[in-house]
Amino acid sequence: MNEKDVLNQILGVVQSMEQRLHYVETNMATKEEIASLPTREEVNQLIKEETKSLATQESLNNLATIEMLEDLATKDMLKDLATKESLKDLVTNEAIKELATKNDVHQLQETMDRMESKQEVIFNQTGKLSEYHTELKGEFSDVKDRISFQTHKLSEAELELFKLKKSQ
Repeated sequence: MNEKDVLNQILGVVQSMEQRLHYVETNMATKEEIASLPTREEVNQLIKEETKSLATQESLNNLATIEMLEDLATKDMLKDLATKESLKDLVTNEAIKELATKNDVHQLQETMDRMESKQEVIFNQTGKLSEYHTELKGEFSDVKDRISFQTHKLSEAELELFKLKKSQ
């Protein structure tokens, strides 16, 4: 294998590494993008604020009053539908409030878990990209040094050829 073949091979490796480096640079998240992601504390704060806007016990108690129901239907119509005792046997206000609160907390927990898992994926991916970028920079530097060395050796060989031709 002559020097030209070696240089062509090195050039091919350099071009391949340049393409890989370009791919990493275009697909890597920037520090600004990573910095713009909310922190765990911010996510937790947002969840706390959102839970405050959920129905409170007082708002559930004030959903409908007896007077409002009487305006909608007559007492006879209500008596035909159900008695107070039969309604109390079916479900109590406290049971309804407890069920609503448990469902809301469960939904919030699921949302928070999904957000945390996505944030974890982003952190891991960013770390891997940073490691890959550092590795490529090191390899690229090594290839540059090798090319510089080969160029130096080639120029020395050409100088020797020039001197030999000149002396003949």
